[in-house]
Amino acid sequence: MILSCNSHEVTFSPSHPLAPSLPHPLPPSPPLLTQSLPSLKPTQPAALEKLNQGLALIQEGKLPEAIAAFREAAELNPQLAPAHYNLGLALRQTGELQAAADAFYQATQADPNFALAFANLGAALLEGNNLEQAAAYLSKAIELDPDLGVAHYNYGLALSELGKLEEAI
Repeated sequence: MILSCNSHEVTFSPSHPLAPSLPHPLPPSPPLLTQSLPSLKPTQPAALEKLNQGLALIQEGKLPEAIAAFREAAELNPQLAPAHYNLGLALRQTGELQAAADAFYQATQADPNFALAFANLGAALLEGNNLEQAAAYLSKAIELDPDLGVAHYNYGLALSELGKLEEAI
């Protein structure tokens, strides 16, 4: 049984089973701050491994498993834009437009120059009839990549639906 404990010394009862094997007095323990473990950070390789696993699962037609792998990759490394982007594509295939839009949005936050993420975010919003936001994100996609045909097409559709025919042409 421990008799006393303070920040510098631990004293055991002489009848404690460990007492004979411990030096007397015990060496002082370092302050608690130096004993704290460093925060663990997910590794980039683990996130990339999950991303690649998700891509392979998509090729095998295993959409639910791919979604789980993409989610895990995004959790392991929130700055891995392709994980969010591919999650969005997979969710969109299942008809989960809001979740897909959220994933595409996360991809744009992780990489503000990811034109395809902006284009797919705009497309998901267009499909969900959120026309103003769709037009804004599609415009951003075109700004980032003027040659992105699908963004131009969907931007024209959004503007047309908004009654902005002159701009749509």
